[in-house]
Amino acid sequence: IVPLTFASRGAWRMKSWDGYMIMKPFSRGVLIYGEPFTLPRRMSGDDSMERYRERIREAIETIRLEADRRMGIVESSGVGA
Repeated sequence: IVPLTFASRGAWRMKSWDGYMIMKPFSRGVLIYGEPFTLPRRMSGDDSMERYRERIREAIETIRLEADRRMGIVESSGVGA
């Protein structure tokens, strides 16, 4: 799994669960990826799955904040806000 995110100040954001973004003409953006990691082929129990889900969420959130910082975007109240 490779955590990946994109940020742009010049974009329209859709009011959807994922905050889908459409770049405006001539706007700039930044694409950032984090350290890749693998999941085991087999996991024992829901605890393992939850632990990896949280690891993925944290990795994406870390690079999202960095992408926003590089674009000069201030923290908002969440996705699609």
